[in-house]
Amino acid sequence: MSDSGKSPQSARVRARFRPYTGPLCFDVGSHTTKLLTENGQFLTLPTCFIRHISTKAVMAVGERVIKMLGKLPEDVEVVFPVRAGQVVDSVGFSQFVQAIAQEYVASDLLAFLRPVKLKAALLYSSHETQRAVFEKTLRQLSWRVQLQPMSTALWAAVSGQHLFTTQGCVIDIGGMTTKIYLFAEQQLSVSQVVEFGGDDWTMDIIQTLRRECHLEVGWSTAEELKRTALRFTGRQQKHTVQGKDVVSGLPTAKVINDELFLTGSSRLVERVIQSFEEVCQNAQPELVAKVLERGIYLTGGGSLIPGLGAVLQETLKLPVSVAIKPLEDIVRGLAVS
Repeated sequence: MSDSGKSPQSARVRARFRPYTGPLCFDVGSHTTKLLTENGQFLTLPTCFIRHISTKAVMAVGERVIKMLGKLPEDVEVVFPVRAGQVVDSVGFSQFVQAIAQEYVASDLLAFLRPVKLKAALLYSSHETQRAVFEKTLRQLSWRVQLQPMSTALWAAVSGQHLFTTQGCVIDIGGMTTKIYLFAEQQLSVSQVVEFGGDDWTMDIIQTLRRECHLEVGWSTAEELKRTALRFTGRQQKHTVQGKDVVSGLPTAKVINDELFLTGSSRLVERVIQSFEEVCQNAQPELVAKVLERGIYLTGGGSLIPGLGAVLQETLKLPVSVAIKPLEDIVRGLAVS
């Protein structure tokens, strides 16, 4: 069942009579799936679902899954089909995509005569196994399927904003991976994917609170602190954090200054800088010179950390443009590429 509470039949009726305006675009990330519907609506939902252990039936998708974490009965499990940009559970991946697509893809005679065009971005587009899993899953929904490298979709999004003409650098900080792309003559020239991303910031917050404050917090609390307390610029603030005392094991609340997280966060920024320098070392001098001239486009969920773009700009001595809607770049790039 889905969060909307609407039956699959009503979903198919909505899909049947909705006028076609564009492709249905998927960006299935390790933590968050971004979806651009035919009418241009942008949606996000967690890349996980609840499945019955014995029957393997899908019980819930969407935000409801996150709310149920830690409160699940013994006969169900939470499935994360994608990790670090790769499908690790092909059956689960198929179940997940079909569960979220049933709201937007009709499954009747009209759907066969005028099928929805499905487009998806692949991080590892050269991996035949990953491509086969994506294609097989999407072809169960429509025979009009197009798969594109994530780099192609990002370049389409950036060039559509007229930030770069033919050369440029894009850094995409996701949940579990950071992608660095250098483009020359509108084609990908050099790239590097590092298994490091927003999760590392979240884990650093958990470890810092435990080490410095003897406070144990869960993943959801750390994620919220990453959005509200982690900052590289502006006036420092205090936050009341609820958790469990490490020594006594009892519930407690402590007032934390967000400056506490700066040291660990700065070390993580150094990993982004180091990866960028490695990419430049493998690129042609002429291309690196163009990047120095045009700067860097920063996108992905990690770019939402306040002040991160300014820190990179100050450290690298390069202009850094931060995406206005970083979560939407890939699916909107898919739509126009």
